[in-house]
Order: sequence, then structure tokens, then C-alpha cells
Amino acid sequence: MKPLIEDTIAAVSTPPGRGGIGILRLSGRESLPVARRMFRPNTPPPSPDSPWIPVPRRVCLGTIHSLRDGRTLDQACLTYFPAPNSYTREDVVELSCHGGQRLMDLVLDQALAGGARLAEPGEFTLRAYLGGRIDITQAEAVQDLIEAESEKEVEIASAQLQGSLLKMVNSLRDGLLDLVAEAEARVEFVEEQEHFPSRRDLIDSFSRLEGRVREAASTYRMGRRIREGFSVAILGLPNVGKSTIFNSLVGSSRAIVTADPGTTRDVISEMLEMEGARIRLHDTAGLRQAENDAEAEGIQRARQVATDADLILFVFDLNRPVSAEEFRTVESIGPERVIPVWNKSDLEPDRAIPAGEIPGGTGPSFRLSALKGEGIEQLRKEIVKRTGTGPGTGNGKVVISRLRHQRLLEEAAGNLSRCAESARKGATEEYLLVDLHGALRCLGAIIGGVEMDDVYESIFSRFCIGK
Repeated sequence: MKPLIEDTIAAVSTPPGRGGIGILRLSGRESLPVARRMFRPNTPPPSPDSPWIPVPRRVCLGTIHSLRDGRTLDQACLTYFPAPNSYTREDVVELSCHGGQRLMDLVLDQALAGGARLAEPGEFTLRAYLGGRIDITQAEAVQDLIEAESEKEVEIASAQLQGSLLKMVNSLRDGLLDLVAEAEARVEFVEEQEHFPSRRDLIDSFSRLEGRVREAASTYRMGRRIREGFSVAILGLPNVGKSTIFNSLVGSSRAIVTADPGTTRDVISEMLEMEGARIRLHDTAGLRQAENDAEAEGIQRARQVATDADLILFVFDLNRPVSAEEFRTVESIGPERVIPVWNKSDLEPDRAIPAGEIPGGTGPSFRLSALKGEGIEQLRKEIVKRTGTGPGTGNGKVVISRLRHQRLLEEAAGNLSRCAESARKGATEEYLLVDLHGALRCLGAIIGGVEMDDVYESIFSRFCIGK
């Protein structure tokens, strides 16, 4: 994307289709002149010879007309945001019309006929970035906010839009700049080495900053889970109630439930929102010796889902002993990923959970009756707790959710690690500065502090037109 920044751009900013309101947005030096050609205020200007200038940031009612034949197209509201107090820091005009698809096409045609050109995807936000209103992480957060499908995604994107990631990276850069300045000073003032901290202190400074950078990079694991959904699989022998539990958690009869073993032949998945976070829940085929090829394939897929899942709900029948197959399966999965679920408590209400019959996990077991819905809410809360995606996730720390950020942070940490190792081996400051400047470039690339032409296309081309 190589937009001509001197151009005035136009685009429909509301989603395509029918709606109560449709918004046309213009940005650039000619925004107001273009709008004047197509919009007539209900209250005319004081003098016919003077151009009409709307009151900034105040809605003005009028009509939109065809530039070809002068006919009225729609009644509309115009709002003018003069530079630099606008989203793009250019003159911006927004026209709010009725939201019919064909009508909005006609309104956009008038803007293009009046001198604007069609905006490219993400060009409004690109101009906001180039105008210094936002940094590149905030531009990415705009897109994340648009695409967010859970409350937790909105929370992370909103925090980054407010500058949380920018502040964190700037804090790391400040620490790195101090180290660069010290190394430069050591090169410049060789005769005053006794006034500088010891080489041991310098190495410790490299290592401490590396630890901070790696800690920031490590939050990507949680950020990715929040963005893509935390994978939770329901596993167990046939007829223990897996599909009933699945339906109870989903809140609908998504999976078929019968008394016949082998009813579930394939993995059934559903995306849920629990406590504001996305949970991808999987119902699987019962684990047993398959009786035909279709069931064998279903069991194989169940085992694969179990391998990939972040958390396993392993369902036991409270009214029968734990089998050797169940014990081996839980042990092979890793008890730390397992929530033991003891179902069918309605059959024998007084029976206690068997003690010591399965490998010990890191959390409690759950006794429930999926048929009656008893214990489902407690299980839901435990899922949220064990996935770490509930209220207070991150405890105020910045959580990164983009692979680009994670890779740049890891690369910066690698530079600092090499720097510390080189310093231990007695390398000169000139040599250390190569890796220090490499780390600095990585942190700068996160927020757009270096040449970013090569990443503009990958970032802004994903935006919708009009944003």
C-alpha cells in the first residue's frame, strides 16, 4: 500500500448491507470542499457569496444531492472535524445517511465525483499513524478491537489502544538506551574507565533487561489463547455422559445423546464465551476397542484432540470402578491438564468420589449430574479458573496477542543474551554495541520507531475499507 497522502480519500465506514445509519467518511485537505459540493445545509449561509463553513464537531442537518443532475438523494447529517483534532489529524468530514446499500453506493459516488478518491483498506488508520496520533501498536489494536469476539479480547485491545503496550516497550527501550549510552561513553572516554560501573555490573544489567524482555514475550502464550480460544476436550469411556456434559456447557442439544455406546463418531466442537474469554469445547468419541472403521477413526481423532487440548475434562461414571484403561489414559495425558469429572451422581446421591483411583492432578475433582444440570456451574467456574482467562487475567500486566510482537521481543532478548555472553568473554564495547543496537531496532520495530515500509502492507491491508 503506497497511498498519496496529499489526496482526499473517501469510504463508507459502516458495514455493507442494510442498517439504520450509514456513514461516509472523508479525510484530507479537500474534505470540506468535496462535502460542500454534495451536501446542502437546511440553514443556508448568511451570504450567498460566502462559502458555508459548518461549526466544528457540531452536527448539521441537510440533504445530499446528485452532482450529475442535482436531484436529492437523501436527508443526512454532516459533522466536520478540522485538523489536527480528528482521527487522522487531517480535515475529516462524516456524512450520516440512511443505511441502505444502494443509497450508500450513490453517496460514495458523489464524493468520488466531487474530487475524492476511494480509500484503501486501513488508510484512515494509516494516516492517523503517519500523522503521529497513534503508534503502530495502537493501529494494530484498532483492528484487534474490530475483530474481537470475546470480552477478554476487547479488554486487551482496548488497553493497547490506550497505549499500554507502547508504555511497556518504551520502558524497555529506556533501559536499553541507558546501556547503549554507557557503552558509547566507555568507548569515548577510555581514560576514565574507573568512573564507570564494573564489567560484572554491566553483565548483570544486560541479564536483568533480557529477563524483562523475555517476560514480556512470554505473555504471548496467554494472548494467543485469548485470541484463538482456549481448547478444552471432554474425554472418557463410552456412556459416561460426555455428550450430556457438552450440551449442558454449550446450553443446547448440540451433540446427540443415546444409551448406545459409540453414538459419537466424530469430534464435535463449539466456541463458547465463559467469563468474557473464548473457550473452544470439544466432545469426543468414547475410548474403547472400536467395532468398525468409522468408530476407530473417531477414537483416533479423540486422542489427537486430547493431545492438542489445553485442558481435559476426563469423565468417569461415579457408579462403577475406574478401569485400567482410564487410569493409563489420564496418566499418559498428564494429570496436570486433567479435571476429573465424576458424573451420574443422581443414580446414587450418597456415593462419595473414589479416593486414590486416578493419578493426582493439580486441581479438585467434580461430582455432578449432567442429566439434571447439578454441578455444571461449578465445573464452568473451574474451567475458567484453570485456563487462567477469568477476571483479573494478567493482574494488570500487558498481554501481547500478536506473533509479530512476540518474535521481535524474542529477537531483542537474544541480542541481549549474546551481549552478556560476549561481555563475559571480554569483548570490547564496540562489539557489544552491535547487539545492543540490534535489540534497539527490534523494540523500535514493535512501535514503529524505525523504517516500517516492509510491514505496512501486512498490517493495514487486513483492515476494512473505511477504517
